[in-house]
Amino acid sequence: METPEHVVLLTIDALGTLGMERIDLPALKGLAASGAYCKECYNLPPATVRSPLWKDIHDSSPSNPTLVAGTALISADTRLVQQVFWPKQPTVNLANTSFASMSRHFTVSITDGAASDDEIMEWATLMMKQKKPVYMRIHLQGPGKEARRSLQTKEDVPWRHDVWAKDSPYRKAIQRAGQLTGEFEESLKEMGLREKTFLVVTSDHGISSLGRHPEYDPECWRVPLIMVGPGIKKGALLDYAEGIDIVPTVCHMLRVDPPNEGGGRILTEALTQPPAQDPPHERIIKKLDFLLVAFEELYSSVRPAAATLLQRHQLEMIHSRFHGMQRFPEWPALGTLKGVYEHDQKAYDDLLSLAREWGVQSASTAQ
Repeated sequence: METPEHVVLLTIDALGTLGMERIDLPALKGLAASGAYCKECYNLPPATVRSPLWKDIHDSSPSNPTLVAGTALISADTRLVQQVFWPKQPTVNLANTSFASMSRHFTVSITDGAASDDEIMEWATLMMKQKKPVYMRIHLQGPGKEARRSLQTKEDVPWRHDVWAKDSPYRKAIQRAGQLTGEFEESLKEMGLREKTFLVVTSDHGISSLGRHPEYDPECWRVPLIMVGPGIKKGALLDYAEGIDIVPTVCHMLRVDPPNEGGGRILTEALTQPPAQDPPHERIIKKLDFLLVAFEELYSSVRPAAATLLQRHQLEMIHSRFHGMQRFPEWPALGTLKGVYEHDQKAYDDLLSLAREWGVQSASTAQ
């Protein structure tokens, strides 16, 4: 198996699957064609978890740390991928957003909310030249910031409440992020590092047309995943992946153990020399994403029908068993991600039975 000397994980904020389809992104599409590409890589909903238990662990939505932990079960003991290399090998973190909890255990970490995407990528090129890190994380926040302009502007412009409109700030920011990615790849070639570098391009979440990333919008769960470099097939098209698969795949390529057990799957379909063990993808995150929405929609339909104290008690007993995103810090207690899904599916089934008993009609269905 070809082993890369460097891994670069580039996260373009708010680049959803629709962004790759609706925006002219020649550099990103060129990368996708030259390596392995999955147009629908599923992440957890980009929820703001209000639980104090979560705030004691991370200062971002769960979709960010799960991406670099390689697992959707996050606790205070969960390690991030940079800790595999810390402190013996050089690592770099560059982001124009804070997320302090994700910025520890790097040789060099620069997080500057005032920096532009251009500046972040200039630093990335400089760090590759000076530090030659075994692992570098880059997060470009520009598109997410620009998307909010469509949501917040009071001007009478075509892109108000429509990030897909021509000349919208979001569209321009995504295009610029794509150009910067292409320029970064060219810099790697000039430094003689392109054929030694495993480059991963993805996003933490997608975006709604309004310019938000509501947790119950499926377009906010689906993001592109591009992988190019030594050991990666050229022209491979993956029909499914999950964000938590990136870290296990990276660690397999670098011949190191992943930071946590029981996480995502090695994306064997993308590898020129896949491991002998090749279990099928269970696609739990996609199933769970839809189940989270289905439960809340059904609960909203059933709740008005709870006319008596006993009925309200029955309803709330079922609701209290469901582990939605606001109970994300409690997921590890259920053992595995599949365990979370099966636990929540049972609560959903019980809620559906109650709805039928009470004669409540609902279009909500869990996929």
